[in-house]
Amino acid sequence: MAETVVAQTQGSELGELFEYRVDKRIDIPRHESAMIPFLQTQVKAERVLLYDPASGRQTPFDAVLLTNTSNLTLDGGAITVLDGDRYLGESLIENMKPENSRPVSFAWI
Repeated sequence: MAETVVAQTQGSELGELFEYRVDKRIDIPRHESAMIPFLQTQVKAERVLLYDPASGRQTPFDAVLLTNTSNLTLDGGAITVLDGDRYLGESLIENMKPENSRPVSFAWI
């Protein structure tokens, strides 16, 4: 999909907040919703094992060390973790400013 959709978006920081401005008008009918790919970018993700003794689990979580290598803030929400064409799992992230890095668990081992 990254090869077929070109997102034309500009982002700007507003203190602790941020906004995206989409160059093209988007009309969504009343009482409907849409998922719009307004930001597509590569970010650095290194697959790691994450052990959290506070979780009470004896085994680690499968995770990625996610680094926002883009120049835009990534909006928090659901992410899907893929390894090539293989589905690995899903997770939720909080907003990530540029150059921020954090572990994100997506599956139990």
